Amino acid sequence: MSSCLIQIVVEIVFDLYLVGFHVQRSIVHVLVVLDILVQVDVVVQVVLDVLVVLVDVHE
Repeated sequence: MSSCLIQIVVEIVFDLYLVGFHVQRSIVHVLVVLDILVQVDVVVQVVLDVLVVLVDVHE
């Protein structure tokens, strides 16, 4: 009886560990995507600033 209970507990802990590992990987992917989006946003802002300066120079 006790060995069966221990096996169940070990399986639950292992499942939680696997779920936690997948959640961690998902969080890392989300952070990478957010980082890329922030970098793209910065590039877009720089391009827009340059365009504004160019338009001002032409006027």
